[in-house]
Parts: sequence; structure tokens; C-alpha cells
Amino acid sequence: AIRRIEFWGFFTIFAASAISIFAVSLQVVAFLVDQNFSVVHAALAFGSMGMLTILGIALTGILSERYPRHLVATASYLLTLIGILALAALQWVPGWPLLVVFIVCFGLSAGARGPIITAQMAELFAGQGLASIFGATNVGQGCGAAFGAFMAGYLYDLTGGYNTGFGMSLAFALLGLA
Repeated sequence: AIRRIEFWGFFTIFAASAISIFAVSLQVVAFLVDQNFSVVHAALAFGSMGMLTILGIALTGILSERYPRHLVATASYLLTLIGILALAALQWVPGWPLLVVFIVCFGLSAGARGPIITAQMAELFAGQGLASIFGATNVGQGCGAAFGAFMAGYLYDLTGGYNTGFGMSLAFALLGLA
């Protein structure tokens, strides 16, 4: 499987998606507090986003059985992009409307590619060894999560702001989409 381009495509999708999600999600509470939301409201936003992630994963699985998977995946990446842009825009247009857009879009899309990728992998690599292949591609997700979280913090320390991390997150979401 590791000799096939599809394997490395799945690995890259997992890694790029994780970089994009973890570069933002681990910074949300601190960013919202910096934007003058109370600690309680920032934590509520983070928790709400997490709860919506569960719903988003389930909905993506259901929708990918009814509609072409590439369209469902594209929609999920668009939600991620809209969510990140809404969060970043809070710097210039503070308030709950943009925060709600972020929570809903980002929450529903975080993790949403998992069911689609898993189904495609099962079709492509059906048979013995599928679990090992799936596990190997998931290394990309773990590495991406670690890299995204680390780089977002590092970029904040380097620049004193969140925008470079948001830009990195957007770029990796676009890479996953591609």
C-alpha cells in the first residue's frame, strides 16, 4: 500500500486536516479572551464547538452515503474555511454573530473528513491488511495534530498574534481540500 499514491494521498489528507483543525482549536479560548469575551463564554464556545464535532462526524457519514463523497468533503472543507475566517474576523468585527458562525461551521467540520476517508480506504484497500493500512495513514493525523498545535503556539510566540497561525490553518485546509 505504501507504494501507491492513494495511500500517500490519504496520509496527506489526514495530516493537512489535523494541522488545520488543531492549529485553531487549541488557541480558541485564549484568542476569545483576548477579544474581550469572558473566560466562561470562551469556554462555552469551545465546548459547543466540541459537541458539534460529534454531530458533524455523524452527518458527514450519513451524507456521504447519499451524495458523492467528494462533494460532501468539499462542503466540509468550506465550512472549516468559513469558520476560521469568521474567528479571525472577530478582531475587526467583535460580537456573537461571527462567533456563532465560527462555532457552527468549525464545529460541524472538525473531524468530518474521517468517515469519508475511511470509506474510500475500505473500498480501495479492501481485504486483509486494511486495519494496518488505516493505522499507518492515521499516523499522518497524529503528526498533523502535533505539528499544528505546536506551530500555532510557536507562531503566536514569534509574532505576538494569532493571524499567522490562522493563515497556516487556512493553507493546510486548502491543501487537504486539494
